[in-house]
Amino acid sequence: MINWIEISKFKEPKYTDPEYGDIFLLCKDCGEGTVQSVSVGWYNLQVNGWCIADSDSSYTLRERGYRVTHFAKVESYPKVAK
Repeated sequence: MINWIEISKFKEPKYTDPEYGDIFLLCKDCGEGTVQSVSVGWYNLQVNGWCIADSDSSYTLRERGYRVTHFAKVESYPKVAK
């Protein structure tokens, strides 16, 4: 079971790099009344916002039109073989 936490209770992490910092499941939508979806992401202190893991982290989810409503800490993030 996933322990979802409201975004208002989020405290900024110490690290800004997803390779070394915390990884989260992010529940997001595009505003009131829209369908929610889940992404794997991290909080980027350099751009002061949530970013999707393994994507261009210079754009936050907010800049992409999403609103993060809840988060859940991921204890281990699987690495994909290349």
